[in-house]
This record gives sequence, C-alpha cells and structure tokens, in this order.
Amino acid sequence: QKTAYEIMPSLVGSEMCIRDRYIKTFRPIISSELTGAAPDVDATKNVADQFVSLRGAVAYTTLTQAWIQVYIVALQRVQHPKNLDVRRLNAITRKLQKEPHKLVCPAMRCAGKLELHSDSGYRRLSGEGDEEKGYGMRGLNVLRVGTSPDGKRQVIHVLDSICKSHRLQLRSSYGAEMLAAAHGLDDAYPTIVTLHELRMGVIKPEELKSIRERGGLCILVTLTTDAESVSNR
Repeated sequence: QKTAYEIMPSLVGSEMCIRDRYIKTFRPIISSELTGAAPDVDATKNVADQFVSLRGAVAYTTLTQAWIQVYIVALQRVQHPKNLDVRRLNAITRKLQKEPHKLVCPAMRCAGKLELHSDSGYRRLSGEGDEEKGYGMRGLNVLRVGTSPDGKRQVIHVLDSICKSHRLQLRSSYGAEMLAAAHGLDDAYPTIVTLHELRMGVIKPEELKSIRERGGLCILVTLTTDAESVSNR
C-alpha cells in the first residue's frame, strides 16, 4: 500500500501529461481575413470570435504555465481585438506548444523562510486633450526556501505566482513599484499565515490581528523589489 507521499508525485505527473495534451490541441487562428491585413485595423467578427475562444483556452493553462501570465493579462484588456492582437496571441500559442514548462518541487527540509519577489511595469497612456492616464501591471512570486533532506543544497518551491493589473490609478513608475510591493504582500498573506500555522497550530482571530499589527511570525518573510528608488531605510 502506497503512502500519500508516494502517491502525490504520480498524481502531479498525470496532471502534467493531461495539461500537455490539452496544450497540443490548440489551433492558432488562420484565416484569409487575417492574412496580409493591416495590423492596426480591427479584426473581422469571425476572427475576433476565434480570438476570444483561443484566449480563454490559453488562459486556462496558467494553472501550470505561470510564465505566460503577463501576456494573457495584457491580452485580456483587449475588448475589440485588432489584427496585431490576434497575431500576438498566435505567437504565444505557438511558443507555448513548442516549449511547455514544467514546475518541479523536489523534497525539501523547510528552513522557515519565505521570499516574496515583487515587480511592476508602468506605461503612461495619452488621453483626450490634456488628460493622461497610466496603466500598470504587477507581478509576485512566492518562494519557500529550504534545503535538500541531506542538507547539502538549497531547495526552492514556487508556492504561488501572481500577475494582474493594478487596482489603483498610477502616475509614476515609483508609485507602481510601491503599490506592487504593498498589494503583493497582501496577496501572499494567506500563504504566510498558512505556513505559520503549519508550525504553530491554528491561531485565533485576535492572535492573527496581533501578528498583522505587531509581528510575531515564526517564519522569516523577505520582500524583494527591483526598484532602485525604494529603500527599507
């Protein structure tokens, strides 16, 4: 009789195989209405309908293909696709089919450390007249740090990966990076509390509030951002 630890790798492997077969069924959008058409022209209704369908199918793969999240989030902002948007989706689809990635989580002895890597992009978009608006996208990787069972090498598990548009209006790259770090920590907080409870047991609401306000986690959480304008001093 197999233990749960022995069964889990086989379940994960089966899920990966199913996902790979699912990715191979995608068909890039090929239409005479798209061939040779100007990139900045709205796609025809037939092509636009195919775009929506394929975009939804590709978005489902982000459960195991986190590396394409940033492209999918950008394309999901498109309400009325132009021919260039369709070609970009085709390029992502072909790249995904050619190189589907696999996430491997080797055995780990937890070191009680969690790394949060935050990043953000900002783009100022021109509005009508003197009005300008900014668009920002943010991402976060939640990494659990430990060692191999023999203690000879470092092991890292990717527990979560987040990519989404900013919830608030942005006016600068500095603001985008700061909000990405702050909101990223909020997104990761359920995971942080879960890891704390795995060591210390279930905590009461008042204890959770105290940890939130005064600290007291039993794990070390490090938030890292690549913005040189942000300092912890």
